[in-house]
Amino acid sequence: MRISYKYLGRYKEIAGVLIKYGFGFIVDRLNKDSMTAKVVGHGPSIKSKSMTTAQRLKCALEELGPTYIKIGQILSTRKDIFDDEIIGELSKLRDNVEMFDNDVAMTILDEELGFPRDQVFSYISQDPIAAASIGQVYEAKLLDGRKVVIKIQRPGIESTIKADISILKNLASSLNSIKKD
Repeated sequence: MRISYKYLGRYKEIAGVLIKYGFGFIVDRLNKDSMTAKVVGHGPSIKSKSMTTAQRLKCALEELGPTYIKIGQILSTRKDIFDDEIIGELSKLRDNVEMFDNDVAMTILDEELGFPRDQVFSYISQDPIAAASIGQVYEAKLLDGRKVVIKIQRPGIESTIKADISILKNLASSLNSIKKD
């Protein structure tokens, strides 16, 4: 696979996560130029060695972020492709995603509003009621008393998704050319 230098940092991150969870063979298979071998030299983590393949797959997708969590959510519906153990683990990506820091979330909310949140809300829950691939959800109450929910996007999500889409297009193109050979 030909690596785009525009997203080299993200390629390194993806390769590192795959290797960390014992999927280094994927990196080796796709990496004809041995670029990632030069930048990532670690093997599977000790923690991942005690995990099942299904658990390692779920953790890798979760650590890679929103684009890959979405892929995992889609794959969790494919009982025609995967066994029950993998389906069970990937299903956890639908409603059991790691939360990000609440202080970061409230800072994002203030920046998006353009003014202090107490000018709009009389109450916002201390902790999110849900976390998903794109963001997390908080219960809130407007100043007029109406109950609402607030969904706050994960920090840096736009640039991560843009890089991931470019990388996945590159991967698809590479796989297509392998298929033709």
